[in-house]
Amino acid sequence: MATWNIEIDGTSFEVDVQSLEAGRATVMVDGQHYDVGWVEPEGASPVVSPAPQAAYAPSAAAPAVARQAPKGVVASPLPGLVLELLVKQGDTVQSGDVVAKIEAMKMANEVRCNLAGTVTEVVVRAGDTVDEGAHLLRIG
Repeated sequence: MATWNIEIDGTSFEVDVQSLEAGRATVMVDGQHYDVGWVEPEGASPVVSPAPQAAYAPSAAAPAVARQAPKGVVASPLPGLVLELLVKQGDTVQSGDVVAKIEAMKMANEVRCNLAGTVTEVVVRAGDTVDEGAHLLRIG
C-alpha cells in the first residue's frame, strides 16, 4: 500500500503499511507483521508523510529504546511483562545491544542498551511486571 517513515521517541523506522482503515492498520517492519490500532481524537487528523526513498531501515523490528535514564541505567521504555533477560551480571554490552524483551499488548518488544560497559546489576527477573521508566539493568 505505502511505506511510511515513523519516528518514535527520536528513532526513525521504515514501516510498510499493508492495509489501513479508520483506527486499524496492518504493517510490516523489518519482515515482521504487526496489527496496530489507535484512537483518533474527535476532529483530529493524523499527520503522516511518505518515507523518502533512502529511508532508515532498523536492524530489528520496531525495537523499544529506553527513554533518558540516569547514567549507567537501562530503563524500561514501556510498561509490560519482562519476558526474557538476555544478559547477566558481569556481561559486557555495547550500545544498541538487545538486553531484554518486554511484552506489552501481546507484542514482544526488544529493549536495547543505551550505553557500552559491563552489567553491574540486573534489577528485574523474567516474569516481573514493570512500569515505564523502571530500572532493568545497571551498567558500569
